[in-house]
Amino acid sequence: MRKITAIIAAALELAACSGPRGEVPELLRTVPSRSAEIAFFRHADDALGLLLDSAHVFRQLDLGRLSGSEMVLSYDYAPGCVPLLSLSAGRYRTDSSETVKSIIAQAEKLKLHAAYVADTARRSVSLLLTPSTAALSDALIHLESGTSILDADDFSEALALADGREGFVIVRNSSAGNILPKSFLAGGEVPRRQLVRFVAGACKWTVASFDSYKEEGLRMAFAPLGPPRWYLSVFEGLKEGRSDLGKILPAEADWVVDLPLPDWKAFYEARCRWMDSNSVLGAHNNACKASGRTYGKTPVQWLSGIGPREVVRFRWEGGEITAIRCSRAPKLKVISPNNYPGYAGLVFGSIFSDPEGSACLTKGRWLLIGSPETLRAFSEAAPGEVSFGRKIKYAVAGQSFRLVCNDKETVLNLYR
Repeated sequence: MRKITAIIAAALELAACSGPRGEVPELLRTVPSRSAEIAFFRHADDALGLLLDSAHVFRQLDLGRLSGSEMVLSYDYAPGCVPLLSLSAGRYRTDSSETVKSIIAQAEKLKLHAAYVADTARRSVSLLLTPSTAALSDALIHLESGTSILDADDFSEALALADGREGFVIVRNSSAGNILPKSFLAGGEVPRRQLVRFVAGACKWTVASFDSYKEEGLRMAFAPLGPPRWYLSVFEGLKEGRSDLGKILPAEADWVVDLPLPDWKAFYEARCRWMDSNSVLGAHNNACKASGRTYGKTPVQWLSGIGPREVVRFRWEGGEITAIRCSRAPKLKVISPNNYPGYAGLVFGSIFSDPEGSACLTKGRWLLIGSPETLRAFSEAAPGEVSFGRKIKYAVAGQSFRLVCNDKETVLNLYR
C-alpha cells in the first residue's frame, strides 16, 4: 500500500479533476479521525493482495468466510507507521462467529491485537486487527465516542469523489513526509524535501478510485480545490491543450512532466493568485524585476516574444532538459548561451527550472535548455513512441507510473 500511496503523491507534481459518490461505507466509522491513509475495498482477500507485500502480517491471515467481505486498511503516523485492518463480519447475531473466532486465534499467534465490535443500532459487526495495542485502544475510544475519519476536515468532500466500483484509497496530503519512503525517487528529478512540501500544499486529500484489483486505470481526484492557497486550484477552469512532446522525446526518457499551454498567460495568472494566497507573490515579483534589470527583459516580456505553447521537463540518459514549444522559437542552429536563465522556472514553477550549467538549442519549434553535453547527445537522438494523447491538461510519468489528465478525468497507471 505504501508503494501505491507514494506514487500517488509523486504524481501530484501537477493535477486536477473529479467525480461523485453515493453511500458512506459503514466500516469507515471504525477508522480513527487522524488516520493518514484509508483504503476501502469490497473484497478483503483481493484487496490485501493488491495493497500489501506477501510477507506482511495481514497476508498471513486465513480470512475464511470473510475473504470476500468489505474491509478498510488505514494507517496512523502519530507516532510511527501503524496499520489498522477493519473487516466487515456481517450482520449482528449472524453465523459468522466461528470465522471470527478462527481469525482472532490466528491473530494471537501472529502477535496481532484484535477486537470484535458490534453496532446494534446498525445491526452490523466488525473485526479490528492491528499490531499495536495503542492503535486498537484509540480505535475503540473513537467508536465509543461516535467519532471517526468521517469527522475529519473536508473528508466528506474527498469521499464524495471516491467512486471506484471495487474500492478507493484516500491519502491525507499533510502526511506526505511520512507516506513517502526515504528512498522514493532517490536521485530523481524532484528532491524528496521539495516533493513533500509540494504535496502537502497541493490539496488536503488525494483520492484514487479502483474499478478492479489492478494497478492500472486508477481515476484520481483531489479535494478541496476551491481555496486558492491549494496549488491544484491553479488548474481549475484551465483547458486542455495539444501535446507534441512525442515528436521529440527519446524513448529512454525516465522522468517526464508535460504541460501544454493553450493560454500560457491564463496559467500564469492562476499561479500568481496561488502565490498571492500563500504570501509569496511579492517575492516572486521582486525576482522577476531583478531578472529584468540583469538580463534586459522580464520573464513575461521574454515569454511574450517566444509564445510558449507547451513546457516540458525530462530526464534522459542521466541528463536533464527543459523544453519549450514556441510559436516563435529563437533561431539557434548551434548550442548557444542561455541569455535568460531561470525564466521558465519563475513563471511555470520550480519543476521547470533550468538544468545546472544550461545552454540553449533550437529544434524546430522547440527551445531546449540543458547542459551542452546533454544538448549535443539529444540533437542526435531519435524520438521514441511515447505519447500522452493529443489533448491533455498535463502528464507526469516515471519508470513505475504514468499520470495523465485531460478535461474529463485524471488517470494513473502503476507498473511493477
